Amino acid sequence: MTLDEKIAFWFRPPEPIKEPKDLGTMSSLFMLRREIQFCLIGDLTNEDSVIEVAMSRGEYRLFASMMVTMAGVDLLAKFWAGSDEIGGVGARIKCFAERYMFTNAKDPKRSGEILYQAIRNPLLHSFTLYDRVLQIWLLNRQPQFDIIENPERPGHVLISIEGIYLAFIRGLRAYQEELIRSDDLRAKFERMYERYGTTGFGVMPDQQ
Repeated sequence: MTLDEKIAFWFRPPEPIKEPKDLGTMSSLFMLRREIQFCLIGDLTNEDSVIEVAMSRGEYRLFASMMVTMAGVDLLAKFWAGSDEIGGVGARIKCFAERYMFTNAKDPKRSGEILYQAIRNPLLHSFTLYDRVLQIWLLNRQPQFDIIENPERPGHVLISIEGIYLAFIRGLRAYQEELIRSDDLRAKFERMYERYGTTGFGVMPDQQ
């Protein structure tokens, strides 16, 4: 595939896999976007309708939704940075979130720091919201915000599950738009694509 074909393949929007011929080597991001929806609403729909469905039907697996979303941020940050260096995990996640997910936040840098410190790390490492500095509360059915620091209680942070999902989709789309026209980002994307771009799924190796 050409680089443009790889980009189009990787950013393929989530949709049902209808035929066995569609299985095999899949886009890792495609599979992740599907998984978030299955966790959040137990179904698959147009990404622009996910929150509407969640609000009308009720959410499905809240913590799992956040964990898969955080894995998605980690994945996107690798491609944006062109690096999977272990020592750079925090910096690239916070920078990606600040640049693409929380552009309109009051303090994008602070939102990126909270995303990494108070959501990604405790959830993925221990399935808790424990942090030595911050007190974290997860809220659902509040899509009008993503991260709020309580002005009356220093260190108390409110996190909206739907809001973080929307921030992830905003970040994904903003990165994709910039990637298409940036030679630097395209080179970084191709470097990471060889390691993280695809996932084998659904068939035995000798059936591909």
